[in-house]
Amino acid sequence: PPFVPARRARHHGAADARFYAETGAGAIEFGPSCGDWHSKKEYVSISSTETYKNILVSLGKSEKNIIIS
Repeated sequence: PPFVPARRARHHGAADARFYAETGAGAIEFGPSCGDWHSKKEYVSISSTETYKNILVSLGKSEKNIIIS
């Protein structure tokens, strides 16, 4: 699988990870590189979408029990 260094970030918004956390299950939220959410300057790095796709494909081929929602 592709190796991408993780970085911790805080963003405003909502996600389903809070529901998993309530059950004690772990959750990781990730996606393509982006910034300036909900502004006129909002963007997504096109090259990072390829990396994101490769990670999802690798997870889909994994034999481990992974839930992608």
